[in-house]
Amino acid sequence: MLVDVDRIIKSHGQLNHQGMGRRGLGHITRSGVLMLCAAWELYLEELAVECARIFIKRIDSPGQLPLPVQKEISKVVRDSKHELKPLELAGNGWATILQNHVGQSVSILNTPKSNNLDPLFKRLLGVEKLSSFWSKGEFSGAYCTTYSGLNCTTCSGAMCTRHSGA
Repeated sequence: MLVDVDRIIKSHGQLNHQGMGRRGLGHITRSGVLMLCAAWELYLEELAVECARIFIKRIDSPGQLPLPVQKEISKVVRDSKHELKPLELAGNGWATILQNHVGQSVSILNTPKSNNLDPLFKRLLGVEKLSSFWSKGEFSGAYCTTYSGLNCTTCSGAMCTRHSGA
């Protein structure tokens, strides 16, 4: 993807004249916007999968997950057509179900709009209104939350860590 971005920038520079008047480079600008949206979508998909991994790594039982995530795991098991699906919850089976479900859910995401992402991140990771944290300027990390001893190591904590380096 970065190679494509570099090519768009290079093409824009080559086609852009220094004089006054319209340059007719709207197609280059639109290409850049499309690349930006694709990169944003990919980032959020990877973030969701990474957050699920952090949940799985840092907690001992599904009871420590945020309530919306617990409900989502229950719904996945309940709605399964496989009659033995509840048996998959035994031991650390909840972790496999969560990881698989998050991966499947983000793989069908095709438009990184807030009305798609907000409910998805709430259901899958317990993050309230993800889009309310999108802003220009510095990331404050003010939305880190605490769940059952996770102390900012939930998905929100992972995002704090990830955003502070961005």
